[in-house]
Amino acid sequence: MPSADKNFVHLHVHSDYSLLDGACRIDQLTERAGELGMKSLALTDHGNLFGAIDFYSAAKSKGIKPLIGCELYLSDGSRLEKQGRSDEGRSIFHLGLLAKNIEGYQNLLKLVSDAHLKGFYYKPRTDLDTLARHANGLIGFTGCLASLVPQHLLNDRNEEARKATARFVDIFGRENYFVEIQDHGIAEQRKIIPGLLRLAKEFGLKVVCSNDVHYVHAADAGSHDAMLCIQTGSKIEDEKRMRFTREHRGGGRDVRPDDPLPQGKRAVPQVPYPRRGRDRPGGVPEDALHRGPEDALRRRLREPGQGVRSRPGQGAGGTRRL
Repeated sequence: MPSADKNFVHLHVHSDYSLLDGACRIDQLTERAGELGMKSLALTDHGNLFGAIDFYSAAKSKGIKPLIGCELYLSDGSRLEKQGRSDEGRSIFHLGLLAKNIEGYQNLLKLVSDAHLKGFYYKPRTDLDTLARHANGLIGFTGCLASLVPQHLLNDRNEEARKATARFVDIFGRENYFVEIQDHGIAEQRKIIPGLLRLAKEFGLKVVCSNDVHYVHAADAGSHDAMLCIQTGSKIEDEKRMRFTREHRGGGRDVRPDDPLPQGKRAVPQVPYPRRGRDRPGGVPEDALHRGPEDALRRRLREPGQGVRSRPGQGAGGTRRL
């Protein structure tokens, strides 16, 4: 394997918070990126931000610029419609996003929360109208094979691919929407590359190359493959089942034509969050759970009664007992 390019940035990365899909432990992921001398690294788990804070802290501790993102599930219609099957690549599509500033991070939180609270049907889903309302500060990508534009190209729906690209350009702006090229030795990926490059030229979009990273070291391929079998209900010896190639791991083998986050030109979101508590390693300090509702009470009620004041304590006490 050729030596890693220290200027290369992984923009499409799944940790083990992409449940039964990603196998990158955040500590191992950031450790490996540090060993390779990488200056930046993204996290784009499927449909959630569960690992965002741990990733942010781990990356900063290694001197790595953390890029907070998510690979959302995009419904082909309204996220509120919940009928029939929900198949990836047919009725729901992947959509890779990165936050380029604090507004983008806050909008990413809103999109993910809404997807779970209002759009959940098989998967936590968003839709184009919701995306358009919360697109400020976000960078979007054409994405992997399971994304909308690649699926149109894969099925020779070139005009639909153009319309979808135009809609995303309208939502994100030309400077914040990137054509993403992936080549893991998969025939379908190679089929759509010419179409993606044509769209980039037609719409004046920059192009990035990415690995669809799901594990850190080559030696992790076997255990990741076993995990995929659990996800799909398959057996390892089954010939016709979902498999990943050996290129779905962290490294520096790709070429990056354009950089969506050039050093010094976009701000890393500075995420404020409570420090971890001594009594609950990995958790939020209990006094922070008290302060939040108490502060909110004071803002809303000038002199809250004793009965009202006792409720936050009861709630925090319930948290203590968990």
